[in-house]
Amino acid sequence: MVVSTLNKAEKLYHLILSQNTGTAKELARKIGVSKTDLYLLIDELNNLDFGIAYSQKYQTFQYSNNKK
Repeated sequence: MVVSTLNKAEKLYHLILSQNTGTAKELARKIGVSKTDLYLLIDELNNLDFGIAYSQKYQTFQYSNNKK
C-alpha cells in the first residue's frame, strides 16, 4: 500500500511539474485514484509544504511555492 501511494505521489509530482494535470477529475483518472483520494493525497503533500493549488486560469494544478 505504501509503495502504491508513493508511486501515485510520484506521478502526481511529475504531472504537476509538466503543468499537464487538467481538472481534478482528469488528474484522478491519470494517477488511478478517486477524486476524493486525490484531494487527500494533495492535502498530505501540502502538509509537507508542497503548496499544490489549482489554477483556474491554466486549468492545471501547480506548485504555489518554490519547493519542487
